[in-house]
Amino acid sequence: MERITSHASYGVPLATTVTTSIYSFLDHFSHDEWYAIGIATGVFFGLISLVANIYFQRQRNRILEQQKNGAKDASKIAAG
Repeated sequence: MERITSHASYGVPLATTVTTSIYSFLDHFSHDEWYAIGIATGVFFGLISLVANIYFQRQRNRILEQQKNGAKDASKIAAG
């Protein structure tokens, strides 16, 4: 029983500190600033997704082209 209360006595102040810190961070920005942050974040991750999609699509097309040209061996495809 003593260990449980000891762990709780360390956990409660930590949770309170973290919660207060998060609330003060969230309360720091106005609604309009949060809208701008949300839009900028959406555009940023959209661009990252676009670049990743183009990269993997080019890899897929290269592998399909190699298979079409007769490179049936997987080692030839991976090395090319």
